[in-house]
Amino acid sequence: MGNIIFRNRYENLYQVIEENKGLVAVYGVTCAKVLYKAAPFKIDYFIDKRAEEIEQIHNIKVLTPFQFEKIAKDTDHRVTIVICVDFSPSKITRSIYEDIVKLDIDADVFDYFACDINFGQDSFELKGKKYPLFQHSFNCGYKDTRMTERSVEITLAKEWIQKCNDNIVEIGAVTPYYFKEKKITEIIDPTDLHFSVTKHKSIFECDLQGCNVLSISTIEHIGTDDYGLDIHDSAVESLEKILKESSQCFITFPLGYNVELDEWISKNRNDEKVSILTRGMNNEWKELQINEEIYAPFLLFFGSSGLAIVEK
Repeated sequence: MGNIIFRNRYENLYQVIEENKGLVAVYGVTCAKVLYKAAPFKIDYFIDKRAEEIEQIHNIKVLTPFQFEKIAKDTDHRVTIVICVDFSPSKITRSIYEDIVKLDIDADVFDYFACDINFGQDSFELKGKKYPLFQHSFNCGYKDTRMTERSVEITLAKEWIQKCNDNIVEIGAVTPYYFKEKKITEIIDPTDLHFSVTKHKSIFECDLQGCNVLSISTIEHIGTDDYGLDIHDSAVESLEKILKESSQCFITFPLGYNVELDEWISKNRNDEKVSILTRGMNNEWKELQINEEIYAPFLLFFGSSGLAIVEK
C-alpha cells in the first residue's frame, strides 16, 4: 500500500507542493473553473466521481480516483491532492477522505478551505483606492478564513454613508446587523423582523422620489421565492426604480444569483455607474475592467465570486 498523509490546516500547502515536485490534483470539480483561474499552483488533474460526464475543464483532464491512482503509481514523486468542494465539509469531505485512503499511492492531502495558508488577504482596491476588508462574525468572516462579499459591501457602504446627506433609506435590513447609523432614518424590508425595520413593505409599495437609497445584497432575491417573496416581481424593475427615483443611491448584489440582474449587468457594464469586483478562491477581490470577461458563478457553500456595484 502507498503512504498517504492527511495534512493539517496549519501546514504549508505550497511548501509541500514544492518539496514533492510531483503531480498536483484537485479533488472536486464544482469549484474547478474558479480555482483554475485563481490557484497559485499548477493543476495537473481534477479528480471527481463524475469524470465520465465531465472529461476535462480548461484542457485539464478529469479522472476518477482509480484512474488517477494508475497515473500516480507510474511517477517517482509524491503527489499532492487538494480537496476543494462547494459543500459543507462535514459529510462530503469525510467521504472524499474515505475514497482517497483506499488508493495505493504516495500522497499528501490538504483540505483547501481549511488551510490557513490560502487566506490572509485584508484589503481590496476599487477605482484605484485601497480599502480594508470588513471583518465580522455574522455572515462575513475574518481574513484568516473564507469571507463573504459582506467584507467588501459593508466597507464601501460605510464610506458612501459618510459622504451622503442625512435621511438615508435602506432597502433590505443589512446594516443593523453590523452597526447603527443615525443617517439611516428608514429601513424597508417585507420579511426581516429586526426591530430597526420601519416598513414591512415591498419596494414597489414605497415612494423613493428624491431619497438617498442604500441597498446591500437585497434586490437579487426579488422575483425569486426566497423568503416567501412574490415571484412575479422583477429584480431589474426594483433596480431601475431606485435609479429613477433616488437622488443618490448605492446598490450591491452578487453576480450569478439572479439571471435577470446578470443580463442587466452585461448590457450596462460600460455605464460609469457600474463597477464589478470578482474574487478568486481566496479573499482576494479584483476590479474587473470593461474588456475583461465576466465569469463569476454563485457557488452554494463558497458564495459570491462576483459583486456588482451600482452607484448614482
